[in-house]
Formats: sequence, structure tokens, C-alpha cells
Amino acid sequence: MNDIEINFDIITKLSDCSTIITGSNIDKNKLNKNFIGTPYIVGASNIKNGQVVIDTFIDEALLKNPAISKKGDIIISIVGTLGKIGINTIGRAVLSKHVAAIRLKKGISTQYALAMIMRSILELVSDKEEGKLGFQQKLDVDELLKIKFVLPSLILQEYAVSQMTSIANIILAMHIQKDDLLSFSKMIKIISESKNEYRKQALNSKNAINKMIEVIPTHNDECLELIEELKHVGEILSKIA
Repeated sequence: MNDIEINFDIITKLSDCSTIITGSNIDKNKLNKNFIGTPYIVGASNIKNGQVVIDTFIDEALLKNPAISKKGDIIISIVGTLGKIGINTIGRAVLSKHVAAIRLKKGISTQYALAMIMRSILELVSDKEEGKLGFQQKLDVDELLKIKFVLPSLILQEYAVSQMTSIANIILAMHIQKDDLLSFSKMIKIISESKNEYRKQALNSKNAINKMIEVIPTHNDECLELIEELKHVGEILSKIA
């Protein structure tokens, strides 16, 4: 009997495995800080330590067809601070125009999708709207929908996540003490600080490479080849920094 050939490398787009809900601008006079009504996700400031934190509310009766996020949605900032990501752990919430909710279809691991989206976001955000400041910065939802990644079966998605976690554990072992694992907020803070430090190192390395390229002579093929290799490394570092 011939072995059955199984294709694990099925490529999908985010548009094929999720629905993206975008919000709209709401008159500030309709908002309140008195816990009256439905939680309102204003923007990136409401995404902290990988989850949604709410301090603003809205009476849905004042709205016509509001954009609603549900518990478990992936929330991503798309105006101002771009690409900040968290999970809706609070339940029903109204979305502003500054955020979008990614609602995964059945059979998609949230952790796996997060890893794929966060990796792709590095490139979408790296040179987006260069030279613009504040709320002029925008992330096109159509670009999010075009994100491509391999989508194996759910059990293999979870296996991939476990392997990513094992790599992260090796890195975190250098920064986190055993007692730090007893406090979620402390653990997330250390992870965030470590990520920022790696990005800083990547930026310094990129700048060093650029300085090297400036002083390398261009009179022979070997030097030109070295310059191209350094430029390639610089491009990779740019996606991290």
C-alpha cells in the first residue's frame, strides 16, 4: 500500500480564516468614565500587557450599529500607535476607529494566529506612513487581510506554539527568576523589557552595519558582494528594531 502524501504547507490569508471588525468615531460627549453602559476600546492605550484594559464606557442605546468586539477577539491598534496587540478578555465592547478586532474562525489556534500576525506586523508597521506623526499614522485593514501564513491542522498549530514557547523559555530563563513566575504582571513586565532590549540591540547593530557599508571600498566584486550581504542583514534587523 502506498503511503498517503499529506501536505502540511497549506497557505492561507488572514481574510480566509478570520473576520476583521473595524470601529467608527464616536462623539466624546457620549462617553463616560462612570462605568455606565458598555466598555469602549478607545485605542492603543487600552491594550496593556497583552490584554484589554477599560476606563471608558458608552451607552449603546445612543449608537446606531456600533462595531462590537467579543471575548477572545484579537485587538490591534490601527491608528496612532500601530500594531499594538492584545486579547479581549473583558467580553462585549464597542470599538473606536483606532482599533480593529480580529475574530478567528473555528479550528484556528489563537496563540498560533497571534504569532503569525505579530511576525507579519513587523513588516507592515516598520516603514508605514514614514514622516507622519500621531494620529496621522494609519494601518490599512486591507493589508492585514492580505497577511499570509501556513495553516496546518489545529493539533500541529498547537505543536508549533509549544515549540515557540520552548524557545521563549530558554531566552526568558536568562532574565526571569523562579519567583517572578508567581506574578503575572511582573512576568509580563520583564518580558516586555527584554523584548525592548533585543529591539534596541537590533537597532544598534543595524546602525553599525550602515556605518560599515559607508567605509567599504567599491572597487572590486568581493567588496560589492560584502556590501550586498550587509544590506540584507540590515534589512532583517530593520524588521526587528
